[in-house]
Amino acid sequence: MQKLCIIILLFNVLIGFTWAAERELKLENTYLNLPVTYDENDFTSIEIVINGKSEFYIDLYFADEEPEFWVFLDVSAFTGKTAVIKADRDDKSGALKKIYQSDEREYLDDLYQEKHRPQLHFSTKRGWINDPNGLVHYDGEFHLYFQHYPFGYYWGQPHWGHAVSMDLIHWKQLPDVLYRHALGGIYSGSSVVDYKNTAGFKTGENDPIVAFFTTTRAFEDSEADCQNIAYSNDKGHTFTEYKNNPVIGDRTEILGTYNARDPKVIWHEPTNKWVMVVYERIGNSIFTSDNLKNWEY
Repeated sequence: MQKLCIIILLFNVLIGFTWAAERELKLENTYLNLPVTYDENDFTSIEIVINGKSEFYIDLYFADEEPEFWVFLDVSAFTGKTAVIKADRDDKSGALKKIYQSDEREYLDDLYQEKHRPQLHFSTKRGWINDPNGLVHYDGEFHLYFQHYPFGYYWGQPHWGHAVSMDLIHWKQLPDVLYRHALGGIYSGSSVVDYKNTAGFKTGENDPIVAFFTTTRAFEDSEADCQNIAYSNDKGHTFTEYKNNPVIGDRTEILGTYNARDPKVIWHEPTNKWVMVVYERIGNSIFTSDNLKNWEY
């Protein structure tokens, strides 16, 4: 399913795909609420364009009839702007019209009180959750980033979700920090605090936090995995993707396989270098860098 969706999306881009249905909406509230079903026949790709720029790509089982549950997208950063919501199928049932804005999410009234909700282990408000990523501590705050598909209880192209804690027991979920791309998701990785500003990302008083993650791209009949970075100057609460990603590109010809993922990075004081270990199907590969941007095998 994953590979099929990626290939379809790439094909759509290459042929100049035209979206089948659109809805224009002025963003006035914190959340867009989207209707979801469990019916796989309702699989839909959605693009949200704001001020002419594609800001969100969403795959979900878009409810034609009465929704079986609701999911949400935080659009507070775009308040006052106009969004064009595009779907890759016709909207005879009015699924696009079901999307509504709100500052609250009434369907979460019993949040964390549900019968089968874990009360000790962290769990996300809505959606699928998997690998913990980028665990880091900075300025008294623990950060948990995690593989997250916020639009259903099944696997989907992942984002990086985000939660913070002061004691590793009580957690507060914050907005996602990395969103899936047009052709694929943000997969697992790690993060570091660049105290020495080796990458040159620092813009204020805070030390940059740099996240490392894998993205998957479709190449003909296979997938190529690349390693990427994003950086934060607000103590890990929002991230900017590095403009020259990927920092380690497609190594399919070298490896004889496309599978390269889950970059783990540490600072190695004896050699005064960053060290990245990447799982590649033939084994684990080690790379080093002086600046987090340029890596040597």
